[in-house]
Amino acid sequence: MNETLQSIFSRSSTRKFMAQKVSAEDIEVLKKAALAAPTARNLQELRFAFVEDQELITRISDEVFRRMDEEQNSAGKKLMQERRAANVFYGAPLVVLISAREEKWSELDAGIAVQTLALAAESLGLGSCIIGMVDTAFQRCREANLPALFAMSEEESFRIAIAIGYKAMEKEPHQPEVPEAIRCFN
Repeated sequence: MNETLQSIFSRSSTRKFMAQKVSAEDIEVLKKAALAAPTARNLQELRFAFVEDQELITRISDEVFRRMDEEQNSAGKKLMQERRAANVFYGAPLVVLISAREEKWSELDAGIAVQTLALAAESLGLGSCIIGMVDTAFQRCREANLPALFAMSEEESFRIAIAIGYKAMEKEPHQPEVPEAIRCFN
């Protein structure tokens, strides 16, 4: 089996990271991988914020938890408690925030890019966890105004985040449980 397929089949969400920083060389590879992700009509509307500053990462996480409390999101809080997570990024030393202008395909493009980053991280021996719940922290009407902090233009919206770092736990990849998910027409 080739390396690409090995990365696809061996990858699983990492929900506990070591504090060890991701090397500058690996971050450069991840940046190149992010920019190599295809976009519809080659619009290249995605923007990537590579965040290593732990204070900023904690600030985003704290805002997510604050919003959960404000919205009485007991399901989200319960999920994080079950996972024993004090931080929505599970202690990752690197978080990549993906934002984009409002284009027809920008959400799909962000999904392609975040998967590209997840597979690139796996191929580098890093773990990753794709995290959507961060969107609540990036609403412009909030006093935290995280979009401005990360230099997102007025036309940009947060799409998705991915936590990346060295795995502090091992987990088996999910096994497909939906045999009817694939239909063949020969």
